[in-house]
Amino acid sequence: MKKISPYLTYAGAIPFIICTVCLSFNIHQILLLGYVEKILSAYGLVILSFLAGAHWGQHLHLNKDLWSHSLPILRSCS
Repeated sequence: MKKISPYLTYAGAIPFIICTVCLSFNIHQILLLGYVEKILSAYGLVILSFLAGAHWGQHLHLNKDLWSHSLPILRSCS
């Protein structure tokens, strides 16, 4: 792999995998980090915020005529 994006994708998935393994082994608290559920929800919020910002940034560079085709959610609300 010559691109860095697959490595970043796998690295970003590691905390989700670790938290899932912890919960499957009935481990609810990790020393120095806290409760697994809170870690998982906070990390998920960070990832979702990053993806929303990346999505928004991509659409800022689109021509405004293309927004109706690229963002059908906004089309159905208006």
